[in-house]
Amino acid sequence: MYGVMHTKKFFLSGDKLVYLIAAIMSIVFSISTILHNSLINPDAICYLFSADEMKLGIHSAMNICAQAKWPFYSAMVYALSKIISVSTLNSAYILDSLFTLISVLTFIAIVNYISPKSRLVWLGALVILLAHEFNSVRQDIIRDHGYWAFYLLSIYFLLHYFREPQIRYALLWNISAIIATLFRVEGAVFLLFIPFLVIPAKEVGWAKRSVPTKPRDDRSSGLFLRIKSYIQLNLINITALIILGVLFHRNLHVGRIDELQFQLMSGISNSIHHFTEMKQSLAKYILTEESLRDCGIILCLTLIFSYVINVVSNLSFIYTALIIYAWIKQLMPKEFSVKLVLYGYLLINIVVSTIFYTEHLFLSKRYLIALSLVLMIWVPFALDELFKKLKPKLSMALIILIFLTSIGGIISFGYSKKYIRQAGDWMATNVPEQASVYSNDYQLMYYSQHFGKAIFSIAKNYFDIHSIENDKWKQYDYLAIRLNKYDSPENFKIVNQIRYPLAYVFANNRGDQIRIYQRKSL
Repeated sequence: MYGVMHTKKFFLSGDKLVYLIAAIMSIVFSISTILHNSLINPDAICYLFSADEMKLGIHSAMNICAQAKWPFYSAMVYALSKIISVSTLNSAYILDSLFTLISVLTFIAIVNYISPKSRLVWLGALVILLAHEFNSVRQDIIRDHGYWAFYLLSIYFLLHYFREPQIRYALLWNISAIIATLFRVEGAVFLLFIPFLVIPAKEVGWAKRSVPTKPRDDRSSGLFLRIKSYIQLNLINITALIILGVLFHRNLHVGRIDELQFQLMSGISNSIHHFTEMKQSLAKYILTEESLRDCGIILCLTLIFSYVINVVSNLSFIYTALIIYAWIKQLMPKEFSVKLVLYGYLLINIVVSTIFYTEHLFLSKRYLIALSLVLMIWVPFALDELFKKLKPKLSMALIILIFLTSIGGIISFGYSKKYIRQAGDWMATNVPEQASVYSNDYQLMYYSQHFGKAIFSIAKNYFDIHSIENDKWKQYDYLAIRLNKYDSPENFKIVNQIRYPLAYVFANNRGDQIRIYQRKSL
């Protein structure tokens, strides 16, 4: 079995046509979503300003906004924009499309490496190309795209290493994990803890090599091999730490390193502290006296249920059902190294996201995509098994169901936000540079081209519309106020107190609007 599955080629060991079609489809999806996207995501504002600031030096770029403290992504955007002479916006789109392409091809390669059956490889392409949440962020300018690409590459190379422990695979894993960490700081958790998987790896790789020509001594097995493997997987880390220790032995503070150190040392204790505070609040304000003794259990079950719902929502119900089916039927090949790698990545993802969720009671959908990408590796195996059992019509119905659940990630069916872009463009053209402007919308502030880098210091104060009540609106020459259909009556009441003439109203079909008020004489 191992001989059949073994391959020394990285990506083209299966049907090359799968990779070609998947690559074309991924590029088409990325271009399509970008072209139909009228508004950049809020985080993009920080990354683009930071990239533009790179011309003044990396330290200046790192201090411009919160996300820029981890500057690798912004530096890449800036570098590419200079190399091919495009705007930082287009540079970011090109980079993110490339990273998404790498993620797609690597996901397929992982499925192909686990089991080189042609149909499984095609199903792997289908699964990743129709992954709803993964597709829904294609147009977003976020460093996560690079993180996911190299995160998946690290899984791929570790699978290679645990099946055939050669130094090249160890170095490729280490490089991939380091680059993933340069995109998102939580990659460092995988960088630190994944090498410990060599401890339970008693029947991995080295135990399956061909019989050696010379007798093996005690150093060729057991503890010696585990230490050797651990060092190989950390070779670049160890070298880098030695160099950095020599060069910066007095002061080694880079970006969010301190934050990472704090989370590693205090993350679990902070989570326990927040859990205790939530339990006390639950007991004090919600539960009855009779149910106080079960307060901890109730809160724990609530958090678990909420976390599971978040994960299921991220995967989609159909993918979740297929994953559960694959687990029940034990459809993944039984090779221990594959299970060790996949479950190792799953465990770390769950621990990291659970600690974050307990601390913040919040999980953005993209925070769970790394977890979803590993879980989705089981989906092609479930589909392959079902296609063996189901009649052709039922198999086609299953494919159609997956397509229907995924289409929302490719085509947006929500209410348009184009009106925000239109309002911003109007302000950029019509508002004098010296005029004082108020706006309660971050993206509108960006497109108005009026605030510059100051947007990061004043935006939070501007978001609360109460900051202009009691005639405080009079200090501004222009007020551009975003009102959603479901805003509170109090917000509408505050806006209706403004006595400036209404210069323009931009709105969508739902009734969300931006009202632009202008002082009569400037």
